[in-house]
Amino acid sequence: MRSKRMIWNQAERFFKGWLLFFLIFPYVQAQPPVNDDLCSAQSLSFSANTYASGTNTNATTLPADPVGTTWIGGTKSHTTWYYFTAPSSGNVTVTTDYPGGILTDPQVAVFSTSDGSCSGILTEVGSNDDINAPTNTRAAVTLTSLTAGARYYIEVDGYSTLTGTFGIKVHDGGQILT
Repeated sequence: MRSKRMIWNQAERFFKGWLLFFLIFPYVQAQPPVNDDLCSAQSLSFSANTYASGTNTNATTLPADPVGTTWIGGTKSHTTWYYFTAPSSGNVTVTTDYPGGILTDPQVAVFSTSDGSCSGILTEVGSNDDINAPTNTRAAVTLTSLTAGARYYIEVDGYSTLTGTFGIKVHDGGQILT
């Protein structure tokens, strides 16, 4: 037969375990992507055969995050950020039109800044929601006459509240390379 002290010790260990769980649990929640914030944007380079893998899963949205003018519904929910330096041609295509990933309907907007940094005033230079809906709901935007050597920021979000992984690429010359 178990004594009252033994039962108390077992109950005390049980409750301490649950207390420890609830104290630690808030700190093990999923973290947002590293490029969740404009000033933490991920660099993209112009390489013919590669694209960057991205995700907007667990991404947040700040009130100051802009909304692309062509985004259907005019909403933002889980934004991530990238940047590129404009090539000498001044022509660039930004696209998420790559197979794989689970974000089936990404939205893309590209911005210049008033001072070339993430803290400058953003001005949209192009955006896209669907390349060719309903058959292709990925996003691509072709930009011309960009200032060579200037930094441009790319905002990626999912339509409505969609999240998931995606591929993103910047093409020099403004033409999609295959």
